[in-house]
Amino acid sequence: MNSERTSRVLSRSWRSAVAVAVVGALVALAASFIAPQRYEATADVLLTPVADVSADDAVDARLLQSYALVLGGRTIAESVDADDADLEGSVVEGTSVLRATASSGDADRAAEISQGAAENLVALLVERGVAVESPAPDDAGDDEPPNSVVVAASVVESAAVPATPVSPSIPWWVAIGALVGALLGLLVSAVRQLTDRYVRTTDDLTEAASAPLLAAVAYDRQIDRSPLVTDLDPQDPRFEATRILRTNLQFLDVDSSDTVLTVTSCMSGDGKSTTAANLAIALAHGGEQVVLIDADLRRPRLAELFGLDGLDGLTTTLVGSVDPADAVQQTRVPGLDVLTTGKLPPNPSELLATNAMSDLVHVLRAEYDVVLFDAPPLLPVADAAVLATLSDGAVLLVRHGRTTREQVRAAVGRLEAVGAPLLGTVLTMVPARVIAPYGYGYGYKGSAPLPAPVELGRRARR
Repeated sequence: MNSERTSRVLSRSWRSAVAVAVVGALVALAASFIAPQRYEATADVLLTPVADVSADDAVDARLLQSYALVLGGRTIAESVDADDADLEGSVVEGTSVLRATASSGDADRAAEISQGAAENLVALLVERGVAVESPAPDDAGDDEPPNSVVVAASVVESAAVPATPVSPSIPWWVAIGALVGALLGLLVSAVRQLTDRYVRTTDDLTEAASAPLLAAVAYDRQIDRSPLVTDLDPQDPRFEATRILRTNLQFLDVDSSDTVLTVTSCMSGDGKSTTAANLAIALAHGGEQVVLIDADLRRPRLAELFGLDGLDGLTTTLVGSVDPADAVQQTRVPGLDVLTTGKLPPNPSELLATNAMSDLVHVLRAEYDVVLFDAPPLLPVADAAVLATLSDGAVLLVRHGRTTREQVRAAVGRLEAVGAPLLGTVLTMVPARVIAPYGYGYGYKGSAPLPAPVELGRRARR
């Protein structure tokens, strides 16, 4: 896994992260309304040194910490019956103030406990003879405290009944829920993509094949009823994708002519025959003289797609039963002829590897601008590799979400093993949400209308 692929995976995961973050925030919001509420109240006790005890005007810090522990300890808690609440004693930083903090599910109870704790601490210190209650202003001239008394204590801030709970904090819960959701969504999406073996994006295909992407064809629910682009509106996305494929193939080598191409796939069911047929139609629309050969001698499709006679074709031509000129059939598309399979042989690979096949390709190359093979898939059988050696290059079809990256690499390896160049790839049956950002296969207004159909019949040699 290289860093470039990892960065692409993470960049594609942000949608999942946002979606799960929203869900997490909503769940946290709902939980905050269900969770028990806690109220918090405080009361403050001021400790001051008695006169002439120390030159310092502040109570010793260690003494303050000791009294804070007493304030939050078991004795004070039992004195205010704080079994249903939490009581804590602390020192207000930088002061000689002790703070009694009580939290409870009832606001009145929290105020009652914190106030009672503060008052009981003062009473306890007085009872133990370590403190006196701070005198009121009118009692300033009263007798001095005993020498054993070191501090004066008083409740200087009474507890108030809290109006709002301190927990749950709705903004805090929502923020935490959104953060956890985002991280979870990012993690799940990244792991799913990093462990996914299937080709799901054009980047996946380009990386696996190490070849240019020639086109991406959107999934069409109506393809079984209208497999050929001649049955579609010129602005249909599938029609536009076929024109893009044609244009990109032509720009691979602008000076070449009499080209022989093999259209193949990794596995069966990738839309190979339909794509080959539509590419041949697009090339013919562009003014090329094209012959499309059904070289899939195991599962032929072209005779059915074009409504042609499949009795005589490639096999009968190779065995010498029929002359190529008589086997080639004309279609309704001007400039496009089709050579069907003919009778299916028991030894397809051996038949395609004969000298007769090489001679046929030589003859057709001289007759047409483009010779296009609809070849079997590369991985199950060797036929496509044999045909690729007779061609100027191969076009590899890969089905979105069903072909694995390992299968793509294996198919490319088959072509490299026989020295056949891979011109590029086509990603087929791509969902619209995936194909839209790349702009492949989307029609535009003003596309040229289809040529007028002509009658079916045998093509005369030029």
